[in-house]
Amino acid sequence: MPKYVSIKRLTSYWRLYLFVAPAAVLVGIFAYFPAASAIYHAFFRWNGSYVKEFVGLYNFHQLLGWSPFLWLVMVAWVVLLMALLVGRPMRLAGRAPWGLLSMVGGLGVALFTAGTESTVLHMNAGEAWQWYGRALWATVLGVGLHQIVQRNWSQKGQGLLGLYGFLWFY
Repeated sequence: MPKYVSIKRLTSYWRLYLFVAPAAVLVGIFAYFPAASAIYHAFFRWNGSYVKEFVGLYNFHQLLGWSPFLWLVMVAWVVLLMALLVGRPMRLAGRAPWGLLSMVGGLGVALFTAGTESTVLHMNAGEAWQWYGRALWATVLGVGLHQIVQRNWSQKGQGLLGLYGFLWFY
């Protein structure tokens, strides 16, 4: 049952509200306002200086029309949904090997996205972006080790794993 707090008691903590106010204002300005502006401008034909005309969902149709980007999004969502459907019941059945199933979606999407981004960056920037996938594999190994063995043992070996991940860059 919720606890009743009177207005008089709330006003007695005005100094605490002064500490929270700057953070709340900054979050509003730098997080909520840009998000609301992006949602608003997504439905308009906009050239960067002023909003011209309302086009509705045409921008989304143009972005997600039958293109390679649509397939990328669809595959990512299918992998994520499959991992959620399989991983959630298995997590309840027991922790041992089923903990790996709960991260299949996230790692699959991460690997798929990293491969796509690495390919795009390689086409545009050349050989400079070849290291991108190797750091991701160090993360995959670290998460896998953490899920397979008990968490206490994994915490003790974290220093060695960090060194191993660092060596992937060389």
